[in-house]
Amino acid sequence: MTAENRRVLIIDDMESIQMDFAKILGGPATQDGLGELERSLFGNPLEDTTAPSATHFDLVFASQGLEGIAKVRDAMAQEKPFALAFVDVRMPPGLDGIETIVRLWEIDPRLEVVICTAYSDYTWKQMLERLFRTGQFLVLGKPFDGTAVRQMALALTEKWNLARAAERTSADLEEAVRAKTKELVDANAQKQAQLLERMELEKKLVHAQKLEAVGRLVAGVAHEINNPLAFVLSNLDQIEGEVRAHEQLLGEGGRELCLIAGEARTGGQRIQQIVQDLVSFSRPEQPTVDDVVVEDVMRFALRMAAPSFPPQIRVKTTFGQVPVLRTSSGMLSQVFLNLLVNSGYALRDVPADRRDLEATIEVISDGRILVKVRDTGIGIRDEVMSRIFDPFFTTRKQGEGTGLGLSICHGIIQQLGGEIRIESKEGEGTSAFVYLPVEAPPARQSPTLAA
Repeated sequence: MTAENRRVLIIDDMESIQMDFAKILGGPATQDGLGELERSLFGNPLEDTTAPSATHFDLVFASQGLEGIAKVRDAMAQEKPFALAFVDVRMPPGLDGIETIVRLWEIDPRLEVVICTAYSDYTWKQMLERLFRTGQFLVLGKPFDGTAVRQMALALTEKWNLARAAERTSADLEEAVRAKTKELVDANAQKQAQLLERMELEKKLVHAQKLEAVGRLVAGVAHEINNPLAFVLSNLDQIEGEVRAHEQLLGEGGRELCLIAGEARTGGQRIQQIVQDLVSFSRPEQPTVDDVVVEDVMRFALRMAAPSFPPQIRVKTTFGQVPVLRTSSGMLSQVFLNLLVNSGYALRDVPADRRDLEATIEVISDGRILVKVRDTGIGIRDEVMSRIFDPFFTTRKQGEGTGLGLSICHGIIQQLGGEIRIESKEGEGTSAFVYLPVEAPPARQSPTLAA
């Protein structure tokens, strides 16, 4: 709890008046000799009113206005302000009391003031015009009564202390309100975050339920689609063979039939691939682990993807010395093939002189193998980058993709203990980064994957 402030400044040019204040307010006499002289000349007129007050006032005296102003300025600098000032109106040859008070309030606006006057130097109206803080000053006429002086000192210093206590309470309340407001804002932000997280989880749950439904659907119909599709493809092959055998006999019509049969077979194979992708997505198989040379898998994937590349494509390969992996060559080739086919598709819509594709294999600083497939194709728009691994999401034209390729790649690489990342800039190209963990293979000859 802050101690009460009973610091009182007396500004009067007469030492006898200063002595009277010292007696009335219980402070030390500044001039004991003058006190004795006063008693010898005037007796003891303050005998009944100078009993020491139970309240201790810390008195400071000044003889002129400028001296009092300096004392108030020093007190503020030391953070030991005065609560009250008794100021005489007439203090020749310096500032008068009213001007002194105006200057005091410029330094310390909280200072309580008692104006001590024996003359009508200022009318009440003039005082009010100069001293605009009407609630912070009282007028004490001379000769003054000791009881009135003590009561004013007690009341005004108490008023000063109560005002400061109210300020501290208000500041404490404001701080408490700020703290509570921050607490509520933080709690609200946390609730909002939890709500968004819950909504996101609910969206993922709904999506997972949809995928589960797709999985059940695929499991139920894949067999029913593949069996008749196998008969269709087989019969188309037989028809095409028979037509080719009698092409000369059939003439132009035979060639037309061969073309139709070939297109039908291509369509059937497309259906077969879609079903296979759906099966792979809905029911991933356990990988067959073997010793794998990553370079061989990439070369195989490049040969398989080559027919889908646009003309005049430039393919560059950079294969560093990497260890043999203990992993699944089949699953790895599926990933590489998907990435290469995607790059080839992205290069179809750029000028021929910009069709560059690069495949890189290297060991990076953390010991993992990095396989990078980079193209200079059309790139991927920023607004869809966050969805590229979502099942059934595709940026291809309708009928040109199922949207399962990257989703399957992502699942496979995770299953193999690796990581896949895609970077792209629209109009400049796309880079796919596949990070594979290295495991020490058994001590035997590393096989080469046959095409």
